[in-house]
Amino acid sequence: MNLFMETASVIRDLSIVLATAGIVAIAFSFLRLPVMLGYIFSGLVIGPNISNGIVIQNEATIRQLSELGVIFLMFYIGLEFDLRKLRSLMGPSLLSVVLQSICMCFLGLFIAPLLGWSGLNGFFLGGLLAISSTMITIPILRDSNALQSNYAQWTIGILILEDIVAILLLVVLAGVAVTGRFAWDDVVQVTFFVGIFVVMVFFIGRLLAPWMVRVLDKIGKVDILTIAVIGFVLGIGQLAQQFSLALGAFLAGSILSQTLLAEKIEAVTEPFRNVFSAVFFVTVGMLIQPNLLIAYWKIILLLTALVVIGKIVTCWLGLFLSGQQSKTAFLASVSKAQIGEFSFVIATLGQSFGVTDSGLMAVAVGVSLGTITVVTLLTPFADPIFESFAKRTPKAMQLWGAHYHKFLEILQIRLTKWSLLKLIYKPLGQILVYFFLLNGIVWLASFFTRTISASPICTGHTLAMKSTLWVVAAVISLPFLTGVICNINVILMIFTEFAFPATSVLMRGRVRNWLHSMVLIVAILSFGLIFLSAAAAHLPSGIALTFLLLLTLCLAFIFWKSFIRLNSRIEYLFLKSFSTQTINEELQRRQKALEHLASRRPWDVSTATLHIPKHSFAVGKRILDLDLRKQTGATIIGIARNRYIHYEPSPETPLFPDDKLIVLGDKKQIECAEAFLSQEAEQAAPEGSYSFDFAQVCLSVNSPLKNETLAGARIRQQFGVNVVGIQRGPERITTLRPEFILKANDVLLVVGSTHALKAFQESNG
Repeated sequence: MNLFMETASVIRDLSIVLATAGIVAIAFSFLRLPVMLGYIFSGLVIGPNISNGIVIQNEATIRQLSELGVIFLMFYIGLEFDLRKLRSLMGPSLLSVVLQSICMCFLGLFIAPLLGWSGLNGFFLGGLLAISSTMITIPILRDSNALQSNYAQWTIGILILEDIVAILLLVVLAGVAVTGRFAWDDVVQVTFFVGIFVVMVFFIGRLLAPWMVRVLDKIGKVDILTIAVIGFVLGIGQLAQQFSLALGAFLAGSILSQTLLAEKIEAVTEPFRNVFSAVFFVTVGMLIQPNLLIAYWKIILLLTALVVIGKIVTCWLGLFLSGQQSKTAFLASVSKAQIGEFSFVIATLGQSFGVTDSGLMAVAVGVSLGTITVVTLLTPFADPIFESFAKRTPKAMQLWGAHYHKFLEILQIRLTKWSLLKLIYKPLGQILVYFFLLNGIVWLASFFTRTISASPICTGHTLAMKSTLWVVAAVISLPFLTGVICNINVILMIFTEFAFPATSVLMRGRVRNWLHSMVLIVAILSFGLIFLSAAAAHLPSGIALTFLLLLTLCLAFIFWKSFIRLNSRIEYLFLKSFSTQTINEELQRRQKALEHLASRRPWDVSTATLHIPKHSFAVGKRILDLDLRKQTGATIIGIARNRYIHYEPSPETPLFPDDKLIVLGDKKQIECAEAFLSQEAEQAAPEGSYSFDFAQVCLSVNSPLKNETLAGARIRQQFGVNVVGIQRGPERITTLRPEFILKANDVLLVVGSTHALKAFQESNG
């Protein structure tokens, strides 16, 4: 009976929370105020500080349910996480986040003593001021029709990094709350274990995710997909419980973010995110004490002004110093100069440990309300505000900024020509990942051996089971150990080539082999010592460790080639999990393009995608020269080239091999157009003449032509081919200037002999 009454009480409380949140959210949406603040206000109304505990009877249970709001919110952020996008935005965004975080943390530590708070409160205050609200920023950008603008991409890049910083802050602040002090040793240790956990879960998850997604896609039932995904999210969250539930949920989202069902997963989990996010913000409002809001109103106004100004200045400075235009940097900074959901998570964390002052939550909510209001009012006027500042900026400062950006451009060109950094970047990254994976394998083996020792079921077989477990761990580690050795060898070869000229005595015969072998052995032993030092606490000791190391060496020596092949296979599967999403995105983009164009042309005609073969006579011609409408009656209304769709292309647009023409017409016209485009170019050249051909080459990130000018690349002299057109993103460039700088992922239309084209593709494709 008591259990029934308690269950009924929870259902009653939850219904009150959701009903109140819904009513207030509707009112706030009519008033064009952030719905998140409406949820907080509804929590304030029904919370114990106003209703004296009469409305909500089981507050502790509601707070536990609100944890699901954090989990689903972080899962959503992880689901939107894109490593490729983050990599392209990393440098400038990282500098902005570092400057902003340092500024806000110092602000928190400076303000805390003025309020009579301890240094620990200052850490929490600085942490909650440092993180902007993704749930507020994205709607602001969307409402101002700027979500696809250049500056919005930098805003999103900073927000992604802030989310990662926020997760680290949650882990670090939880440790500080437990120990009561900020110990660097503890921070390093926690960060190390977080690194192990993140790499292990993400690596294994990315290997298994494609298989899991294929199974769920084959079943095709929404209910099974929903249950499986939520179970996966909560399961990964439970694994991360020692660090942060938010971290686990974020990892679960990032694992599923680039899979074929990513959009469907987001759709089926969105209702859960909406419901439990609302519950979370309502519980935040229930923690607010109105008397504290009144008591701290002066400090709230001061912090509101300092946070808005501080975030705009630091983010602008970070982007400007990294080479972005001043206006772009300013516009990217304005919309995110506020605090929101993560600030409440951090404040709630401090209260749950009982280490922060009761006024911290009131300050967090007050500053959030103030900054969101200011930013919402500022964003529509960001352009004129910047122009006003620009007019008042001294000419000398503007000139200095122009010279500084010119210096950065020259420096970037010089650095990119120094190929040593580009060559060692990938193997160094792989060594770091393998280092964390190896430590993770050792940690798991240690955990299971302790479990075996404590289990009464294993009594009498403990030694045999533990020995078997460590042997299995050694075998699993060997593909990654061979990967480490191979990457160290690659780095040494690169350094050798750069350090010594080919004519050097040290680069000849046995001397070279002996020197390389000695340095390789020293490097491998150094890595081994670092690894053993990091994993020492979890490895067996004495004779057992000696036996394990000898066994590992023997197995590596005997099955060296097999482990190298296995390592290559694992790397291939890991990278394939990302490329599958790229292919899927392109197919979806083409399908959306066809649907979009069909919706714009509602007459009794259809659209179709026609492929231009490599040897079609249309290659190299302009749309104007092709005159497709006159010849067939069909109309070209779009071009799909690589991953980009261009609607209503200009008549001057040249056609490349493998272009997909999106044409409009009736069935007969489309058939005529397909036959017309399939005609091969006439072979009119006399026998013995030089045979020309076209090719489309996408410059790889490792291409030696990257960041070279057309003149400096000397393509004609080196390869015997001519560049006649370049595609960069959606932009097509046919008027090529000698000073044009080539970038990675540029698509070059080149003409030359078949042999020369093949050599050019192999060197740069």
